[in-house]
Amino acid sequence: ELRDEPEGATVDFLNLRAEFAQGLELEPGSYHLEVSADGWASQRVWIDLEAGEEKRLSIPLTRIRAPIASG
Repeated sequence: ELRDEPEGATVDFLNLRAEFAQGLELEPGSYHLEVSADGWASQRVWIDLEAGEEKRLSIPLTRIRAPIASG
């Protein structure tokens, strides 16, 4: 299970040709994920799964601040 912040962020595998979905069953191994959303700094993380393991992850993103206009 992956909790993303902001809600509705996009989650992509960078080393696997599969579409991410909650509850997706994966083979044991290492997976590289990217979480992104418009207006937020994306984040890339590696996760390792062992046989029969269930992971619960929370990957909060940081809001990108708009540049302050001068003048």
